[in-house]
Amino acid sequence: MSRVQADATLDQALTLAAGTYTLTWLTANRGADQTYSVLFNGEQIDQLTTTSSAGWMTESVTFTTGGGTGLSFVGDTSFGERDATSLIDNVSVTAVPEPASLLMMAVSTLGLLAWRRRTQA
Repeated sequence: MSRVQADATLDQALTLAAGTYTLTWLTANRGADQTYSVLFNGEQIDQLTTTSSAGWMTESVTFTTGGGTGLSFVGDTSFGERDATSLIDNVSVTAVPEPASLLMMAVSTLGLLAWRRRTQA
């Protein structure tokens, strides 16, 4: 578990190829309301606010990138007090399959099912 306190930045080295990804994480709050931004490769992909003493919640954002490095959670005190802290845990990134890839998988599966029927008959 890590935290974004006041206007601090939480950085994680992460290299992604061009594509679409879903970023998922748990977030909670300790102290005053806290707004923070989520950036990949220096570009904002999400912004949210955790409220005072809020329990753990799952957050998720899907984004497209041309590739790059660096994931950051950046606190913003202009929206709240300096005694604000957001907790961050269980961060994961998964690739979203392209529609063409999904179509290829579906056609392959149908072909395998047809082949199996023929061999059983």
